[in-house]
Amino acid sequence: METKHTPGPWTFVPDPNGVFGIYPNSVGGKFLAMTDTRANAHLIAAAPELLEGLKQCSSYLGEVYVFLSEIEATLEMSPDRFEEVCPTDLA
Repeated sequence: METKHTPGPWTFVPDPNGVFGIYPNSVGGKFLAMTDTRANAHLIAAAPELLEGLKQCSSYLGEVYVFLSEIEATLEMSPDRFEEVCPTDLA
């Protein structure tokens, strides 16, 4: 997946008029956005970190889905096949 946004981290800077400008932390970073509330400025500045967290969650949920699909397939097996794959007598 190609990144199509300015890489983080981002920060915000208030101006004297109560407007918050959002900028990348990198030197020479260009203005990204503005908002008139501190809460929105925090949220916008956190966007790159939030995106990374969502990517990690998505990857994890994909693994959980595969695991649950395998369990479902195992439970749908005939009893004889289930015993072959998951022996109950481990002695």
